[in-house]
Amino acid sequence: MTYYWVSAGLVVVSLVVLVLVAARLRRALRQFSTLRSATQAVLDSELGLLRARRAALAVAARRRSEEPEGH
Repeated sequence: MTYYWVSAGLVVVSLVVLVLVAARLRRALRQFSTLRSATQAVLDSELGLLRARRAALAVAARRRSEEPEGH
């Protein structure tokens, strides 16, 4: 009879450990998702700045090429 109680106890302990590991994994995934979203926002912002700079450089180059000779 003791064998059955030990087996039942091991099953319960295993289930508790499984639930705790799942909860921790879920929390880690949520934090990873938040970090990924923040990183994506920073990258999008940087990309926007690079595009604006490239457009400004193109406008400046166009103006330089349109200047009359000798100026």
